[in-house]
Amino acid sequence: MDKYSNETLKIKFSVRDCKLRLSRLRCTLVSRRTINVRRQDHHMALEAVRAREKSAEFALEYAQRAGIEGAISQGVRSMKLRRVRYVGLAKTRLEHIFVGATINLVRIGNWLIGVPLAKIRKSSFVKLTTRPVFG
Repeated sequence: MDKYSNETLKIKFSVRDCKLRLSRLRCTLVSRRTINVRRQDHHMALEAVRAREKSAEFALEYAQRAGIEGAISQGVRSMKLRRVRYVGLAKTRLEHIFVGATINLVRIGNWLIGVPLAKIRKSSFVKLTTRPVFG
């Protein structure tokens, strides 16, 4: 079983197999190499999903999701959306509606005054590697 409770076949190789000179390069540095193999129907389903992810239809659907994820991220970062101020489902829902409306107003205001959309942020590691060494 894998972590999602799917049936798998776990194949474990002997430590002696990796000690042979010919197969040492194929082995990892851990003490034992293991491979998990799924049932054929699960593997075929997984391959079908991976093929679907490469289609234009999926890209369009995912672009819509990315826009929604951006709105949620903006609410979490700038308006503390993860923590509600009120107790009760009705007040919490009302607060989320106000946060959504506020995000829309902020975006409209930024569009009207010409603030450009944010570019994709770079990780600290990427910033370090792209910075000039001298100068």
